[in-house]
Amino acid sequence: MRITNSMMRSNSLWNINRNEELMSKYETQLSTGKKIQKPSDDPIVAVRALKFRTNVKEIAQYKTNSEDATSWLGVTEQALANTTKLLKRARDLCVQGSSDIFSTNDRNTIIAELNELKAQFVNEANVNYAGRYIFSGFKTDQPVTFTKTQNTVNYAITESIDAKNIEKFSTVVESGTPGKYVINDAYRVRLGYGDIASNITATIISPPTNITIDSTRLSTANDAYTPPAGQAYFLKDTGELIFNSDNVNGVAPAVPVPTTFDFAYNKINFEKGDLVPEQYHNCVNTTAIPNITYTKPKDEMVYQISYNQEITVNTMGNEVFTTDLARDFDEIINSVKNIMNDGTQKDSLKKDLLGNFFEGMLTKVDKHLNTVVREQSIIGSKMNRLELTINRLEDDNVNFTELLSLNENVNMTEAVINLKAQEIVYNASLASSSKLMQRTLMDFIN
Repeated sequence: MRITNSMMRSNSLWNINRNEELMSKYETQLSTGKKIQKPSDDPIVAVRALKFRTNVKEIAQYKTNSEDATSWLGVTEQALANTTKLLKRARDLCVQGSSDIFSTNDRNTIIAELNELKAQFVNEANVNYAGRYIFSGFKTDQPVTFTKTQNTVNYAITESIDAKNIEKFSTVVESGTPGKYVINDAYRVRLGYGDIASNITATIISPPTNITIDSTRLSTANDAYTPPAGQAYFLKDTGELIFNSDNVNGVAPAVPVPTTFDFAYNKINFEKGDLVPEQYHNCVNTTAIPNITYTKPKDEMVYQISYNQEITVNTMGNEVFTTDLARDFDEIINSVKNIMNDGTQKDSLKKDLLGNFFEGMLTKVDKHLNTVVREQSIIGSKMNRLELTINRLEDDNVNFTELLSLNENVNMTEAVINLKAQEIVYNASLASSSKLMQRTLMDFIN
C-alpha cells in the first residue's frame, strides 16, 4: 500500500488533536477536582454520584428532623419536670393539711399556696416552642387553657365517663338535729366542668336504666349529696352525678359496672385558666356562625428521623393536664374556703372535714403524679433514641461523604502525573509532525 504525504499529514493532525484532547481532559480534572464533567464521560460514575448525593442530602434532612424533634421533646420534658415538681410540692402540702396538728388557719395558708401552684400548672400547660403550643396537638396556635375570661362563647359538650370512675368523697350533712352536722360519705362521677348553663338542662344519654336521675338539684340543697336508694342527683352547678351509697356498694338497684355515662350539656362561662373544650371533648362551638364541630383530639406529630424510621414528638395536654387535675385543685381550694367561711359548723368538725379533704386530695395528687412521671419517662426514652439516631446519622454522613468523594473527586497526584505525561506525549507529537512537515519535493530528488 502506498503511503502518501497527505495521509501522513492527516494521521499527524489526528494524533495531535487526540493528544490535545487528553491533555485538556487532565487539565480540567486538575482544575475542577472532579473525575467527570458530564454523564457521558463515565455513566457508572455519574449514576453512583447521583445516588451518593441523594443519600447525603437525605441524611442531612434526617439529622435536621432529629434535632428539631429533640428540641421539641426537650421543651416538653422541661414542662413535665416542672409539673412533677409542682405536684410533689402539692403532695407535701396535702400531707401537712391532713395532719391533726395543723389548725384551720394553717390550712388556709396551705390553700393559698395550692392556688399559686394551680396558676403555675396553667402556665406549664400553655408552654410553647418557637410560638407553637406543645400540648395542643395539631392546633399549635391555640393554648390548652383560656388565657382570659370568656363569657360569650357557648360550647355544646358531649362527655363520656365510665362507671368505674365513681369516687368516694366526704361532705357535711345535717345529722337530723337542727344546727348539728356530721361528715357523710358520698359517691359521684364528675364532669370536666361545673357551672353548666342554668337555662339548659344537661342530658344523660345512657344512664343505668334501673336508677332514676333527678337533674333539678343544686349543690347548695341540704340533701344534694344524699339521694335516696334507686335515685341519683345531677348537680348542675358543680357538674356532679351523685349516687346513693347503697346502690354503689351493690344494694339493689345497684349501679352496674361497666357502665358508661354519656352527658350532653352546654357550658358558657369560662374563667381564665379553664380548659378549652375542643382540646378535651367532642363538642360544638355554637357561638361561631356556622357552628364548628370538634372531635376530641388524639393528634400525633410524626417526624421521619431516618430511613423507614418515625417518631411521635408531641404529648397531648388532655393526657397529662387532665380535667380531673384541674377540677381536683379547684375543688380542694373552694371546699376549704367554704368550710372556713361556714359559721354554722364547729371547729372540731371543720378540722375533721379539712383533714378528710386533704387526705383524699393526697391520693389524687399521687395518681396525677404517676401519670406525669410515666409520660416523662416516655419522653426520656424518646430523647435517648434520638441521641442514638443522631450519632448514627453523623457516622452515615461521614461514610457517604467519603464514598461520594472517592467516586467523584480526582486523585490530585495521579492527575498531575497524567497531565505531565500527556504533555510530554503532546509535545513529542508536535515535534515529530514538525519534522515530517519540513520535507519538500526537493528532498526526494537525488
